[in-house]
Amino acid sequence: MSHLLQCIIFVLSCGLSIVSAACQPSSAVDIAFELNAQDNMIFSAVLNKVEPLNLMFHTAASEVTLTAAAVKKLTSIEFHGVEDVSTWGGNFPSRYSLNNHLQIQSFHGEGMKLWENNNSGEDSDGKFGFDFFPQQVVEIDFENLRMRIHDKSPEIPQDFQRLPLHVHETMLMVECTGKYGDKLIPHRFLIHSGYGGGILLDDEFVSEHDLNKRVRISKSSQLSDSAGNVIEVKSGELPEFQLGSLALQGAPVGFFEGKIGAQQQSVIGCKILKQFHWFFDLERQVVHVARRVNK
Repeated sequence: MSHLLQCIIFVLSCGLSIVSAACQPSSAVDIAFELNAQDNMIFSAVLNKVEPLNLMFHTAASEVTLTAAAVKKLTSIEFHGVEDVSTWGGNFPSRYSLNNHLQIQSFHGEGMKLWENNNSGEDSDGKFGFDFFPQQVVEIDFENLRMRIHDKSPEIPQDFQRLPLHVHETMLMVECTGKYGDKLIPHRFLIHSGYGGGILLDDEFVSEHDLNKRVRISKSSQLSDSAGNVIEVKSGELPEFQLGSLALQGAPVGFFEGKIGAQQQSVIGCKILKQFHWFFDLERQVVHVARRVNK
């Protein structure tokens, strides 16, 4: 075989290898979750290979936190110090533990730093966030109560909308449009699976558009943040709320009031999130979303 022919075959074989690798489908692993009474996502987990836990998936959280009540029952955890952490109500001191192993079904986290705080979703011992699945695409399928972890970008069905995902530290935000009275107003919302309600509006947005006069308030309730600070919420409904071109009618909406002070970020919580099917691609800062078939 001539030297020229050998070179041609080598180049072609390299090219075919590259194409073949590029065409490989992404692999995905399913992990099951349950919804509690507030529609928070609850996952079974094992700490340090011996202690079972139930953890809430929190789209605005980083690292892993455990409640003080859960910590009292644990024997495999040792604390190494205290640092200030931030919540809705400000900063509070939190103990931390180093070098832990956490298993969430088929996924393992080694050498993990865990934090202690007061609250988490009902029926949960703590919470975790997207950083447990680094550099992966996270699909949340509320229809089948499954989270699928894709090792690379999957093929997205055509009925999904691609929306920009505005990422700031652990906060993931999308543009949404609400109908307040007879006026459609776009605004940026934090995706917050730790909040069991629908829509919360920040104080500046409410004040700028006189929304306390445009939204009919029907009830009030209380929430607590991770440190136990009490938040008063006045609630009503929006005639229409749009995520991209996907519209919801009668979406629950509320305003923060009380001693917490100014609410700086508008939020969409579980009652909105569970009505959609999601693909979160944090590296590319996009989210793909479609309405659920059965709601």
